[in-house]
Amino acid sequence: MNIPPLSQADGHTSSLSTAPLVSAVEGLAESASAMAHRGAERTRAQAGRLLDAGTTHIRERPLQSMLVAAATGAVLVLLMELVVRAARSPR
Repeated sequence: MNIPPLSQADGHTSSLSTAPLVSAVEGLAESASAMAHRGAERTRAQAGRLLDAGTTHIRERPLQSMLVAAATGAVLVLLMELVVRAARSPR
């Protein structure tokens, strides 16, 4: 890329063309947009696979799934209780 000098010998500033910069920024924006779309598609596909795997696991092992859900809920309630107690305790 050939960039003209900012000032000429006679002291006048030359006007720089912004077209190459605008073109570069537009190209980067298009690339970023395409990358974001590809990432979103991969994320959707992976979420679908995980949902299918979870549904299959629940269907094949309902009791184990219920116990895991209950244990997870109990841990969350315990953590919430600890947070509430910590917030209420005098400092």
